[in-house]
Amino acid sequence: MVLLSLPGQSFPVVEIWKPDKIAHILLFGTQAVLLWAALEIPQRVRVLRLPPVLFAGLATAVFGALSEGYQAVFTTRMADPYDVIANVIGVALALTIVFALRPARVLHALRFLLRIPD
Repeated sequence: MVLLSLPGQSFPVVEIWKPDKIAHILLFGTQAVLLWAALEIPQRVRVLRLPPVLFAGLATAVFGALSEGYQAVFTTRMADPYDVIANVIGVALALTIVFALRPARVLHALRFLLRIPD
């Protein structure tokens, strides 16, 4: 939210596939993976009706879209539909990579990196 709230002149003017969009892809992709892991790791209690990966993907994509509206209303930055597209691409790409690497392996690696006991 801090990065999303900075004034627009803090960032360079960017066209469709420049560093700004790569930052959106990485930011929202990472957010989707971490949300998925946070929902998946405590396996004892399931409060969601959706699978954690689906919920994480949808919630992060919706947050990415709403963040552009937030920027337009509450900051001096303008909403950019290409940012929304980059956010959704980041979510889809990150969760596709999770499944390509196998979710159990990714969770094991995240547990190790974040020092969460098995």
